[in-house]
Amino acid sequence: MYRKDGVDYFIVDGHIHFWDASEENIANKYGEGFIRCFYDYQRNLSP
Repeated sequence: MYRKDGVDYFIVDGHIHFWDASEENIANKYGEGFIRCFYDYQRNLSP
């Protein structure tokens, strides 16, 4: 809780990314490896 001049403020902060892993977004030869690594990491963390 943040208080200024007798007024209480509740602050919520968030951050989100959306990235399309299509072939158009692979900038160089390492892009596909990154996509596979990232996908496998997320897949293994999901139930």
